[in-house]
Amino acid sequence: MSFSSPSRADDGPGKIVRYAPGLRVDFAKRRVEIDGVICLRQGMLELFACTIQTREHESVVVVKPRPKRIFEALGLIGLTPGHPIRYDEKTRNWKPPTGELVSITVKWTDNGRSRRTHIGQWMRPVGTNKPLKPQSWVFAGSFTTEGGTFTADADGTVISVVDFPSALIAFPGQKSADNDMLWLEAHSDAVPPLGTDVTLIVTPAVAEFVIELVGDERLKHNGDLISIDDLDTRFASFHKAHSSHLVVNAVVVVRKNAAKDDVDRIVRRLQKLLKDKGSVRVESSVRTLPGVDPSSPKDDSNAP
Repeated sequence: MSFSSPSRADDGPGKIVRYAPGLRVDFAKRRVEIDGVICLRQGMLELFACTIQTREHESVVVVKPRPKRIFEALGLIGLTPGHPIRYDEKTRNWKPPTGELVSITVKWTDNGRSRRTHIGQWMRPVGTNKPLKPQSWVFAGSFTTEGGTFTADADGTVISVVDFPSALIAFPGQKSADNDMLWLEAHSDAVPPLGTDVTLIVTPAVAEFVIELVGDERLKHNGDLISIDDLDTRFASFHKAHSSHLVVNAVVVVRKNAAKDDVDRIVRRLQKLLKDKGSVRVESSVRTLPGVDPSSPKDDSNAP
């Protein structure tokens, strides 16, 4: 299996850190990019993504970086892991996976044209011809054994769709891994040809539309000065670009000298745009991402 890095023409200079081979961290957009290759187009699935020479026979995509490196990269964009499915001795019940919710899309090139979709588009419930609906996934985080082994590294369980105690990213619920109870299969009509280079893009499941109030009815969005009347167009474009997220919230960053009437007017406008499907938060200073250092190690190795 050979890998190459797909073109990323939409990424500006200085925004992305190459953390490991086939793995990049975009601090500005709070996303992790994982290079992979299509390894299966037909058959039952236990995972959407695995690592090389592990579970390619039951995964749509095989990825290059080790799960431990992906785990670290997700932490760098501020995501907190939980735990995969596990058995509770006290209650004698299985506990579903926990962790922060993430959104996962896949990007590839088709006849020179850049394409992108949510990963559910390449899977379908058994007995149907409809793809899995867009949904959030759980950053379960796998676990490390007493001997120091990161279990997702050993098992190759990068994105699991059934119950794997070693899953790095898991389906938000409980689905048996028994062969006669597998619930998903590759959506052959949608999956690109075998060997196609792809990039998995993992972001927080809640997308935030950030507006900065810099003066009397003067706003900034993505560094551009805009007016209140531009909000509708800007929000519509943002919402379309983040259609794979289950929740889109709005954040208004307010300068100290901002008039309360202006803040209230913008909040009401955003609430109308969100249509009760998200919330509006007001912050009193320029936003930063806690715990994220853009000068984090540019490690090109896969060593632990």
